Amino acid sequence: MRKVLAAVALISAVAFGAPAFAQDVQKHQFKVVGTWNFLTHWKENELPFWQKRLPEASKGQLTANVQSLNELGLKGTELMRLM
Repeated sequence: MRKVLAAVALISAVAFGAPAFAQDVQKHQFKVVGTWNFLTHWKENELPFWQKRLPEASKGQLTANVQSLNELGLKGTELMRLM
């Protein structure tokens, strides 16, 4: 019975999710606050994702204005309070 339910769930997800993949992505620019810019995670993951990988994957439809915490002069606790 569990295998049948799992199969039905998988088929439903594929059938109803397929039209979403076919639609064009609407143009949007995100405003992003990342971690501190001296961290390796920022340099190797966050910044390249927002500035290069996301625009390439979306064919330029999704872009981002990304800044680090210290560029904005914020502390981590201040950012959490503002959010």
